[in-house]
Amino acid sequence: MRTLALPVLALLLVLGIVVGAVQARAEGEGGDLTAKVKLLEDQVKALKGDTELLYSREAALTKYVLTMSTAANDLRQGVANARAQGFEAASISANSRIAVLLSLDKLAKDLSTLLPAPTKEEQELARRNDQLRKELFPR
Repeated sequence: MRTLALPVLALLLVLGIVVGAVQARAEGEGGDLTAKVKLLEDQVKALKGDTELLYSREAALTKYVLTMSTAANDLRQGVANARAQGFEAASISANSRIAVLLSLDKLAKDLSTLLPAPTKEEQELARRNDQLRKELFPR
């Protein structure tokens, strides 16, 4: 029991010194603790807004990236179809060329139609976060 009491007392002493130093520094800088706490709360609010936006964008990007496996499978099937049509032969058949072009068209469509554009809500959140950040973190 005694061996535990000494480290606990040392920890309390260090904690008291740190709290006292922080409070003395805040008072020494002529700052109002209430104003500083309000500033910190506002900064946390801004960071929470940024985090909310980042989570939303991360979800959209993850959804988009997960569709890439479908696009890759479609491309593999198109290539296999072109090979089956004789694309690798000395004289490439028209059907195999058509199969390759159809596969490439499908891939282009898959890559371009599901792009994760920011929603109106995300754009508004980003605008508000930028405004709040400019107010709280002036350069």
